[in-house]
Amino acid sequence: MTDAAQNVPEAAEVKPTPGKPASRSWMLRLLIVAVVGAVLIGVIASAWLGAMRSSRNSPIAFDEFPGAARLEEARYPNSDSYMFETTAGVQNVYDFYRLRLGADESSGCKKIYTSDPPSEEPGKFFARCIVDNSQDDIAQTLKISISYDSATQSTRILVEREWGNRVE
Repeated sequence: MTDAAQNVPEAAEVKPTPGKPASRSWMLRLLIVAVVGAVLIGVIASAWLGAMRSSRNSPIAFDEFPGAARLEEARYPNSDSYMFETTAGVQNVYDFYRLRLGADESSGCKKIYTSDPPSEEPGKFFARCIVDNSQDDIAQTLKISISYDSATQSTRILVEREWGNRVE
C-alpha cells in the first residue's frame, strides 16, 4: 500500500449511547399521540358544531289557530312573520297556544295585564308565547303575540320566527 492509503484512518464505529435513542423515541411517540389527539378533538368539535348549526338552521314549527284568517305574511332568508285575525277571544287563543307551548316563566306562554287591577275584559290584557332554542350565535326563536284589536273587535295573532346565524 502507499503512504497516502496508510494515513487514512478507518472510520470509527459509532455506537449509540445507551438510553439516548429510547428517550428520543419516547418523546417522538408522545408528540405524535398529542398531535393525533388534538386533530381528533378538532374533528369531533367540528362535527358537533355542524350538527348544532344544522339543527337550528330551520324555523320552529307552529300550529295556526283554527279558523284564523291570515292577514299578512313576510318572509326573509332567516326569519318570517305572519299576522292572523280571529273572532275568538284572547283567552281562547292563549289557551290553544299554552297547551302546545307550555306556560313556564322562561319559555312558553304568559298573560300580561295592561290594567290595574288586572282584568280579563277584552283589551285589558294580552298574551305572549316565546320559545327560544338559540345557542351562541345561532338563533332559533318563535314568538307569538296575542292581542285584542278594539277597532275590529277581533283578536290579532302575530307570529315571528328567526333561525340560523345571526347577522349583525
